Amino acid sequence: MTENPLISFIIPVYNTSINRLNKCLNSILQISKLRFEIILVNDGSKKKYTNQYIKFVNKYSKLKYIYEDNKGVSSARNKGISVAKGKYIFFVDSDDAIDSSAFSSKLKNMQSDLIIFNVTVKTKKTIKKYSLNSRRITELSKNFLFKTSIKNGLINWSCGKLYKRSVLQQNNIYFDKNKKTGEDLEFVIKVVIKSKTIEYLPLNSYYYYLSKDTSYSRYSRYPIQIINDTLAIYKFRRSIVARFYNQSKQKEYICLGEDVVQSLFNVYIMQQNPNMQIYYKIIRIINDIPYKDSFNLVSKIRMYILFTNNKILLAMYKLLLKIHIKITKDN
Repeated sequence: MTENPLISFIIPVYNTSINRLNKCLNSILQISKLRFEIILVNDGSKKKYTNQYIKFVNKYSKLKYIYEDNKGVSSARNKGISVAKGKYIFFVDSDDAIDSSAFSSKLKNMQSDLIIFNVTVKTKKTIKKYSLNSRRITELSKNFLFKTSIKNGLINWSCGKLYKRSVLQQNNIYFDKNKKTGEDLEFVIKVVIKSKTIEYLPLNSYYYYLSKDTSYSRYSRYPIQIINDTLAIYKFRRSIVARFYNQSKQKEYICLGEDVVQSLFNVYIMQQNPNMQIYYKIIRIINDIPYKDSFNLVSKIRMYILFTNNKILLAMYKLLLKIHIKITKDN
């Protein structure tokens, strides 16, 4: 009888170049001391990419290939969860890579429901490491994780974590296929709530290659969905502040409000033909945010451009943004 793998690496792929996918897969295949499987879920890629993936897949015995019509990354991850055989599940984006050094034989003895690692975020110009502590924590407090979730970082990403498969399946925990942003945070929080034991290992497990171009594309393609998801995340994070913060409530509310203004401003400026329905929806949300007088200067400038609907300032900002994106790409 074949022994089940310890880890199922689930990789959704959609029109990713074969070179980038190869880099991703090779980073996993460097693991030598653990049993694992790789589940590659093709989320309805174009035919030319699909043909390349099929040829590529035949080279690797550890790789399970699944094709489904384009339904989005959440659906692809859910499909991976449903067919996984590993004791643990680890999510990987096809244009990212893992750090194989984190996956040593010591993991064979792990029993925690959720294991959190460090993540390194790379852009073309910067490298930033995200961690929770400098030492191992065998029993992480849920309250600590909830408080951490109001900041962008480890708890907001589904990557960099080992999820016990039985916890996901017994509690019917899957990604929300209807969300375009914030689905990772929602998923992780559901797991935290249902996990009896949560552990932190101060080891880098993941290289997250961040592209602002990808985010801007989502803003322009799914504006209403992004607005609704942004508002839902804001309300969730406010509830966390109200419950777990005492002395610094106002400071945290201000930071959350500034994040919302930035996201909604990006949604609006990325529209080719500004839609007044979208505009008024954004204005209503911002009007309801407290402590705006205490926002930083950049947030106040964004709000001024929005509230005045100043076409000249808006055009100038869009031009500067295009130049910034082009320079980033060229470098």
